[in-house]
Amino acid sequence: MKKLLILLAALGGILLFSGCESKGWKTVDGVIVFDTPAREPGQKSVLGLKTAPMETVRVGFIGLGMRGPGAVERFTHLDGVEIKALCDLVVGPCMDGAVADLIEYLEERYDR
Repeated sequence: MKKLLILLAALGGILLFSGCESKGWKTVDGVIVFDTPAREPGQKSVLGLKTAPMETVRVGFIGLGMRGPGAVERFTHLDGVEIKALCDLVVGPCMDGAVADLIEYLEERYDR
């Protein structure tokens, strides 16, 4: 039992101190700063990028889950947003009703 406790303590120490190596970020004055790789020639940052406004933004939802139908419904209230696709790998008995209701709601909303 004593050997097991020593082994577990050693393993815990290894796991604790293995997290002390560089992970691609550091803190500077309480702010997390990420290491960024050099850009390839010709690449520029997209921060602050401005483009002409789009009349309609088309969105698709992948992975509806239990909260997805509510998120989709909220998107229908945004002007200039059109929902084009819904996708989920598993539609089980607990989701059948929610997905069916959502599809019916979207068909009414978009007159289809």
